[in-house]
Amino acid sequence: MDAVAAIARWADVVRAVLFSPSGREALDALSCYLIQAAPLDHDTVADALEQHVDRQAAIIMKTTAARLRAEGRAEGKAEGKAEGKAEGRAELVLRLLHKRFGTVAERHADRLRRASIAELDRWAERLFDATTIAAVFAD
Repeated sequence: MDAVAAIARWADVVRAVLFSPSGREALDALSCYLIQAAPLDHDTVADALEQHVDRQAAIIMKTTAARLRAEGRAEGKAEGKAEGKAEGRAELVLRLLHKRFGTVAERHADRLRRASIAELDRWAERLFDATTIAAVFAD
């Protein structure tokens, strides 16, 4: 379905929503849904909203798109930091295991790479008292 044609057809409804009480919030929610659920170019949609509905509708669409991009970047950055932290910790525990016990089996190295930070911390602490690699990883 052509988004621009749909906006033209639904312009009266969208305008009524926009100018109703809480209309800006409703249009923000609709914009958020459209951006996340449909493969639409939000600039094209915003231009159609400005042409067929109202400039405020276009501004809401653009503001929503910018907010979602910023949230996505922040979320991606946080995920990247957490992954980097876990990778670094896994590498440290692997080096400590190697220093303490010699060769580390690939299954243990794989387990370290897939582990959560909490698991890595627990295994790092066990390194002080464990007499075997198996004791470090014991559940």
